[in-house]
Amino acid sequence: MKPIPENVQNLINQYDRSQKNLIEMIATKTARGNSTIYRKRILAGVNAELSSLNEYSAKWVKTELPKSYKTGIDKSYAEFRKQNIPTELVAPNNIVVANLVDNMVGQLSDATQFVGRRIKDDLRKAGVAAVADKLATGSTVKQTKQNLLTRLSDDGIVSILDKRGRPIRLDAYASMIARTTTREATNRGAIQQVQDSGSDLVQMTTHFSTCPICAPLEGRVYSISGKSAEYPPLNKAFGGGYSTIHPNCFIDPQVPIFTSKGWVSIGKVKVGNLVLTHTGKFRKVTKLHRNIGSPNIVKISINNRHSKGVYNNLTVTTNHPILINDKWVDAIDAKLGDKIKILSHPCENCGRPTPIYNKTCSKKCGEEVLRVLANHNDEYVFIDAEITSISTQESKRTHTLYNLSVAKDESYVAKGFTVHNCQHSIVPYFPEMDDDSEKLKKESNRAFEISKEDQKSIDSYNKQQAIKQERRMDRNEWEKSTLLAPVQTPKTFSGFRSVKRADGKRYEDIRIAIKT
Repeated sequence: MKPIPENVQNLINQYDRSQKNLIEMIATKTARGNSTIYRKRILAGVNAELSSLNEYSAKWVKTELPKSYKTGIDKSYAEFRKQNIPTELVAPNNIVVANLVDNMVGQLSDATQFVGRRIKDDLRKAGVAAVADKLATGSTVKQTKQNLLTRLSDDGIVSILDKRGRPIRLDAYASMIARTTTREATNRGAIQQVQDSGSDLVQMTTHFSTCPICAPLEGRVYSISGKSAEYPPLNKAFGGGYSTIHPNCFIDPQVPIFTSKGWVSIGKVKVGNLVLTHTGKFRKVTKLHRNIGSPNIVKISINNRHSKGVYNNLTVTTNHPILINDKWVDAIDAKLGDKIKILSHPCENCGRPTPIYNKTCSKKCGEEVLRVLANHNDEYVFIDAEITSISTQESKRTHTLYNLSVAKDESYVAKGFTVHNCQHSIVPYFPEMDDDSEKLKKESNRAFEISKEDQKSIDSYNKQQAIKQERRMDRNEWEKSTLLAPVQTPKTFSGFRSVKRADGKRYEDIRIAIKT
């Protein structure tokens, strides 16, 4: 699961709450009076909920997008300073920021208006159908409600249509828009700082486990203006505008992270803390990621007979990259016998490298586990440990998921294991400061096609998408069941999935109730 910034998650949560409110309102509102009165009552409640949602989202956009834009400026400026290239920190282009804000507010408002119009239209059609059946006044309103529930369950109560006419959930749409636009704002800020400093080149970061669109684009150097004869134009990657391509996690807040001051639970790590990365250096934590979900998880165990217990295994979400066989590999793709990188330090007795949580390398040297370490003195190296068991399962309850963004290296050490976190972004590029500039220039101009390495990343990405698709389908089924069979359907989504997986009498009762 790709990390969702906390501010974006707050927006998604608001959309999720509104969806639940709409479903509960329509499913439980008593059908009394006549059909016209019932429809007016439903519409009043729907309009009030969507109006409140629009108000919240507009305020969120106007607050958060300028922050994202400024983040891009600050990151680019830091790159100039790091290379000792004189430049000034530019002020945000308020016109560009205002356009981004207006576009995002408009997109979200259009989506809620679409939902409101469709519910209103379904209400009208449900009432017409009830009257056409020549029902008595007392039962017409009840039939109107039943017709409405049926129509909305078939169409998706809170879904809109994408450009291909496919239904997409309102909260999923808000998530897509928020993540894409905040990343776009950050990239536009970075571009402004580069251009206003008299430069033209940027490099896109490279990460493992990416989609078919990202794979052939990452790692290259691009020309912002598109006028460079030596590098491809940035709009080759970002389409018509300087947008983005695409914006992994622990379920236990107690997972220990190795910092400059020893082990700290991931739930207690703070922005600014220094964490050890796969390069053996300490880097600053730049962002804390908190997400809510019921993900598929993987437990990987290693061969370390000397140290028993929890320090011999790591449990993560399936798509969390881990350093295996000297490459970043999604946890779901780990295999028995693979060599996984773990942090080591010298054995206290013989000096041989031993896992960081051991004091000594064997029982002969001692077997006490070292839990707290001194600050970093450049003594940390990584060694290979053999994977001896792998197990996967789907979480049966909702968790808070934890992850970190780390400056430059985008990695950290969890329970001694080396793990990765990444997002595509662009950074200033200075060929005169790069000893391999000619090699990178050649790589940047290679054909935009999918290589064997790209395909591995794509295959991993497709596995993740299949898991997400199954979850979306189950959620849609749960919402439909909540509308048509509220008595038989579990109150929570996780409860519904448990019933569905069991595929027993209770699930059959839900299906029968929906049909009748």
